[in-house]
Amino acid sequence: MKKEAGNMKPVILMTDSHATKSDKVDIVHLPLIGIRQLPVVHAYARNQYDWLLFTSRNAVRLFFEQYPDITFSKVASIGSRTSEALITHGVAIDYEPPEFNQESFIAHAADRFDDCSILLPCSAKARPKLADFLSRRAAVTTIALYEPVTNENNAKKMNTLLLSGSIDVVVFMSPSAVRAYFTAYSKIHQLVVAIGPVTSRALQNVHQPHITALQSTKEAIIDKILEMRDSNAI
Repeated sequence: MKKEAGNMKPVILMTDSHATKSDKVDIVHLPLIGIRQLPVVHAYARNQYDWLLFTSRNAVRLFFEQYPDITFSKVASIGSRTSEALITHGVAIDYEPPEFNQESFIAHAADRFDDCSILLPCSAKARPKLADFLSRRAAVTTIALYEPVTNENNAKKMNTLLLSGSIDVVVFMSPSAVRAYFTAYSKIHQLVVAIGPVTSRALQNVHQPHITALQSTKEAIIDKILEMRDSNAI
């Protein structure tokens, strides 16, 4: 990491839609994925569910805007940002896995969802693993609230910044962000960080060297980058 004297803060490019501020590093925020809201579904299985399960902030926002008549007994959440969005809406969280991914949710679900009715508001491009797991033990209804769309302008800006050498680290926050960039551009020579194992697999698929965060939070990623800087690993 080449820095002028007096400015040793790493410059980190974040690719998600939630702007982050930090006194420890300089952050360039270029969301690679936007969303296209889908039409409201007027015919769904029921009006009352035992469990409501959210896997993204976007799903939380759109669900409570579009489906105010659906009621539920308990709420499950995957992801710190998802949980923050639920708390902002005044919704109590009854279950969240110890790690912020579907695999952890499945591993620790035990029998709490067995024979229940579950509503899963999600992206039209959501991974099916969680819904498939729950469908084998419960009555699951999915509602596609939105679909991801690539922000081509930001992908182009990101490539320009990387080529200029003004970015030290790129953090990919989702498999969709990986696909958004690598569909048009090739290998990144700066340090690349994956937010978690699913994003890591997407980077492996495009043969991009990277490291994977041990904890799927931006704060943990920033601390790891600073640790690597201090040990001259970047």
